[in-house]
Amino acid sequence: MPRGRFLIAILIIIIKVFLFSPVESHASEEPSKEIILNIPTLNLILKENGEIVKEYPVAVGKSITQTPIGKFKIINKVINPTWYPKGNPPIPPGPDNPLGYRWLGFHEGYGIHGNNNPESIGTFVSLGCVRLHNKDIEELFERVDIGVPVTINYETMIVKETVYGEKYLEVYPDIYKLEVNTRENITKKLMEENIQITSAKFERIFSKINREKVVFSPGYLVVVNNKVASSKGYSSGEDIFVDYKIIEKLMQKKLLLNFDKQEVLIGEKCSLPAKNIDEKLFVSLKSLSDVIGGSLNIDHSKERAELNIVFTYLNGVLITGDVFVLDETLYLPLRLLADNLGYEVNWDSESQEAVIGEQSISGILKNGKTYINVFEAEKIFHIDVKWEGNSKINVNSIRCFIDGRIPVENVIFKGEMPYLPLRFLAERLGYNVFWQNGAVSVNGKEVEIYLQKGIAYISADDAASIFDIYIGWNTFEKELNIITGKWQN
Repeated sequence: MPRGRFLIAILIIIIKVFLFSPVESHASEEPSKEIILNIPTLNLILKENGEIVKEYPVAVGKSITQTPIGKFKIINKVINPTWYPKGNPPIPPGPDNPLGYRWLGFHEGYGIHGNNNPESIGTFVSLGCVRLHNKDIEELFERVDIGVPVTINYETMIVKETVYGEKYLEVYPDIYKLEVNTRENITKKLMEENIQITSAKFERIFSKINREKVVFSPGYLVVVNNKVASSKGYSSGEDIFVDYKIIEKLMQKKLLLNFDKQEVLIGEKCSLPAKNIDEKLFVSLKSLSDVIGGSLNIDHSKERAELNIVFTYLNGVLITGDVFVLDETLYLPLRLLADNLGYEVNWDSESQEAVIGEQSISGILKNGKTYINVFEAEKIFHIDVKWEGNSKINVNSIRCFIDGRIPVENVIFKGEMPYLPLRFLAERLGYNVFWQNGAVSVNGKEVEIYLQKGIAYISADDAASIFDIYIGWNTFEKELNIITGKWQN
């Protein structure tokens, strides 16, 4: 073959290989997205790769101007849309435009959009479109592209589970009058999900169907810290009892049971009355709230109990459930915390503030008690506060040891200076403490003390000088190490 033809043939082969060989793409795959709206619950979710990533409240069409049901997709996106009402002049973009500032069209004039009436969200009030809060539609607008599937459902019966796996059924009003909330349909759903309720309770709840959202559950619905903890609360008088295992999971610890006395031990020398039902102990929510703290609201007409309680532990010992969150900041009961840490709290009637030593506390008064925010508490008491889940807080104070072996209790702070219990330290180190005419001396040498709750404390600096010891303060670990002479280098 002539050299020229040979080169042309080689070139043709190279071009074919380049054009038709698969090329590996290094571009990252976009997550698959889907918008799902359920009309009766007035709830829109965004899924990415099958997982719910966002959830938005919505307003939808009235019963006479219904939002279309079915499968659609985003067909257009508009920033600052103009509204074209039938028989009226167009309304340009701006604060008077009921479409808000974003539009996601999904079907023949229907769209998901913003609004100029935020109070309408959560109602059936539109002409068929789906309204979101403006901040929500602006976020959704940026997260979805043209072609993203939109599924609009009409499901009035929603099976839900408590955080511990108990099932219950929510039934929403049949606003569009599609006759889905029939006795037969609801009974069938309850049987399918094995949600067992008495016939009397069924009739009582069914009488409210389509007038309001109703809940079919075996017992009282018990909501703890805004999460449904149990659907099997047991009513007795004005109290509600729940399976002790629910309390165990909330407290994240095993409880001691006494079937003979019908009580449950939840802390050191702290027990709650219980009821033995089918060889299971059910704990009183009222007693739990009274003993540990927190707030309990029981609505017998709706068979619902709401408990707000956070089990708070100090160095592993349960001390209270009486805490709250305000503006995303945790508040702890000041006097209870101070008492357990060895501090004395006084009240300054002139400034109307709580005072520890010379430190004023900028707390919040609630129900006659002062609460301190977690940041101020950590600074004043030198404690470490950590959330564990939705219902547990661990508070750890500083640890103090003599020669790494002997624990020292009730170490407090005055500003940044640690103060140690004088008598305990003197006795452990073999020194004598004398009181005379209000003055205190150690082995004949007068010392300056700081009195808190009847205990005399001595500063770490003075203790190091008087007792001939070395004191190491690890601020990161919140640990004091007292090293006596025989262990010093």
